[in-house]
Amino acid sequence: MQKMKPTIIFLLIFSLLAQSCTTYNPISREERASGDIGPDHHIRMTVSGTAVLEAEPYHYIKIKQPANLIIGAGIKKGRLGFDDGFHGVIPDSSIDSSVIDANKKLVCYCKDGSVITFKYEDYLRITPDQGTGFFCVGKMTYSISDSLYKGRIPQSAIGRIGYEKIEPIGTVSLVLGGAFVFLIVGLLVIHDSFALGGKE
Repeated sequence: MQKMKPTIIFLLIFSLLAQSCTTYNPISREERASGDIGPDHHIRMTVSGTAVLEAEPYHYIKIKQPANLIIGAGIKKGRLGFDDGFHGVIPDSSIDSSVIDANKKLVCYCKDGSVITFKYEDYLRITPDQGTGFFCVGKMTYSISDSLYKGRIPQSAIGRIGYEKIEPIGTVSLVLGGAFVFLIVGLLVIHDSFALGGKE
């Protein structure tokens, strides 16, 4: 048992190295007021002071004037039948028809002949009667539970907003540190194996 203690210690060190290398940069008041939040960010915001909402890229939008559109990330099939990823906004004027299938997926038949399919949790339909403001589809986390949120968030309920930023230095440190720890653990395991074999 004494020989296993160094292995446990190194595993604990690795768990500390494995802490997230991701941080969230706060969005300024000017960016929030103008709506100039890049659509390709993973964002996190506090809502009503206690809940936290997380949304993936192209799962949120700031509507300044009443609009009729769909925003989200899905699969686009062109006229030639090839599938391609879709991320962005589809104005209602470019949709010929749409239907929700048995799996709650939204299928949009566009006027250019393409077909765009969204999973239920990856799109948001916005209509003029919803007014203006910040719209989002994402995971809302409360104190003891979380759920899917789709819709408008009142301006008064929005607290701090931040967008995801990967720290390259932290990521490199994690990779190098992890490789070193696994090397040491491997040597310890080999040493323990030989020690046990010698006793036999």
